Amino acid sequence: MRRLAGAGGLVLLVVGAAAAGLMETRVSRVTLSSGVAQGPSRQCGACHSPEFALWVGHAHSRFLVDPKRDPRHLLARWGAGTPGWEHVQGRFDRGDVALGYGVLETQVYFRRGEKGLELLPAQWDIAGRRWEPLPADLAAVRQAGTTWEEGCAGCHVTGFDPRDGSFVEANVGCAACHGDGAAHGAAGGRAPILRPSTLEAGRRAMICGACHARGRSPASGRPYPEGFVPGQDLGTAYALEQPRAGEATAFFWADGTEKLPFMEYQGFVQSDHARYGLHCTSCHLPHGSNHPRNLRRKAQELCQGCHPAAAQGGGRSRAHGRHPAGAAACIDCHMPPLGVGLVRARSHTFRSPAPARSAQGLSPPGCVTAQCHPNRSAGWAADICDQWGKGP
Repeated sequence: MRRLAGAGGLVLLVVGAAAAGLMETRVSRVTLSSGVAQGPSRQCGACHSPEFALWVGHAHSRFLVDPKRDPRHLLARWGAGTPGWEHVQGRFDRGDVALGYGVLETQVYFRRGEKGLELLPAQWDIAGRRWEPLPADLAAVRQAGTTWEEGCAGCHVTGFDPRDGSFVEANVGCAACHGDGAAHGAAGGRAPILRPSTLEAGRRAMICGACHARGRSPASGRPYPEGFVPGQDLGTAYALEQPRAGEATAFFWADGTEKLPFMEYQGFVQSDHARYGLHCTSCHLPHGSNHPRNLRRKAQELCQGCHPAAAQGGGRSRAHGRHPAGAAACIDCHMPPLGVGLVRARSHTFRSPAPARSAQGLSPPGCVTAQCHPNRSAGWAADICDQWGKGP
């Protein structure tokens, strides 16, 4: 990504390669130019080259993989001796894969069926280079027989029309956040186009929430916001899953913390950050950055920018001074991981950890995770925090 951001000539080469093989706009004939920009976003890049160069390196521009057009982006390995092979053997092989999804942590695969693209029963752990079973939420999708067109396409391409399976552009292009830019482009940039930075914080966050949330379209029941236009009230196109006070559900812990990846918006709107007027792009750069998760800066630096006392071991909680320097970052406690799934997501409610609630199964196991204290129990964490509260 650094080389793309600083080498305009390389970007032109990439764009030229894309121009030779633009995707067809029918999901039934998915043809993707994997890893390179295409279609309308390529046209935007002619005038907005810095943003375009970052976006080309962003997962939003390249998470769909056509194994025939660009097999090098199909990352899994097949055959005896491949770690986790028992999850795949006899169920499918490389030749069955019509579409891949994911370029960061895991990659899942679809075969072409009579009703559309069907999810295959295992996923590839990119970092671990091994096969593993589908996470529970995706296993449920497969068991229900939901196709990619019915359950996924609304967020994984730009401008998807479920009536005929057409779409404007593969992956998440410029129009997904800025709206239709045809008039803007035809007028040489003189016609208006949506600039999310001009929206009030809540409406701005809704643009991200259109895909980083879980719910149903009121019109059809599909699990994405049908017909959502960036800048409008998300509630008009999406009935979001909501926490139920004191009750654990498939989507939320009893304290309201979101359980699954792609629920960042539903966590964030509950947070003090949202109440104080922050929004997703207060921390993340939407076009991409050189930091993980497209953060504006390193995560700890972002937290320190607004919470200097707490980040240095002070603040209202004794716990801030109890961990050795460098042993725990702010996000380790205030953004606990949501478990292993398609994406290794973290909670965005930004709550203070409560091991006593975790011990009762009311909130995520913030302390007892693979990253922190894997060999301890939630009860142990609750006792330690209780001692800290009574300590000198």
